Amino acid sequence: DPSEGVKQADLADARRQEEGDAGRVWGEKIKEAHLLGHVAGCYLALLTGKKLSISEHLTNLSKLGHLYFVMYRRNKKKFVPHQHYHNTQTMVRSPFYSVAACKKFEIDEYYIFQDSSDRLEQLFGRVRMAQRSNRNFDAVGLADRLVGLAAVQEFLDENPRLDQGSRKLSGLAKDHINPKSWPGDYDPTNVDLQLCWKKGAQLAATALTEFGLFDANEVNFAAIAATGATLLSPFPGQGRPGVKVGLRARAAQ
Repeated sequence: DPSEGVKQADLADARRQEEGDAGRVWGEKIKEAHLLGHVAGCYLALLTGKKLSISEHLTNLSKLGHLYFVMYRRNKKKFVPHQHYHNTQTMVRSPFYSVAACKKFEIDEYYIFQDSSDRLEQLFGRVRMAQRSNRNFDAVGLADRLVGLAAVQEFLDENPRLDQGSRKLSGLAKDHINPKSWPGDYDPTNVDLQLCWKKGAQLAATALTEFGLFDANEVNFAAIAATGATLLSPFPGQGRPGVKVGLRARAAQ
């Protein structure tokens, strides 16, 4: 039957078109996944890059910050929540400020893994230790312990030989190492902050435009900066994402 042959041909054409559409969709998904792989790679280098120099860590952080910046400017909270964006950019900024302070005050040792929550984790451990067998505490109990432990920490800072430090720190992750086991560079004297920042931005621009997901204007960081945008304030005049200002606490009744 000729009509049956036409139907079969139309069905085959429809199937090929459907397969082609699916291939294009999956192709775009693969490109997006590849870009997210760059983001994941930045986090991996930050957490496990024990042998990286300070300059390499700062370049990696700059790349992460610029990747977030461009993707957030286009997608806003569809990419990440506002608070997460602000927290990430604050994390990116902190080591740059710390290294700048080291250079200003001629401090010749800087360990990037200590520029994080390491001290906070140590404090939490001491709070739990001070509670003895009672592992849970309310806000009042926590405040009491923190007051006493702040005095303990001040004493240990003045007498570092009495502070035994963290124990059982052996592993690949940054929160399981200490200065003695850190094989990477720790001297910030010769770090070029501007060069690290620019190199990271260039790496981010290459990753973003590699498969045509973003165009050249979206990664023209010099032109974007001229509008007043920064990594912490990606939209000029709109403040920082995830941070509300102008709020006033209600007077106590």
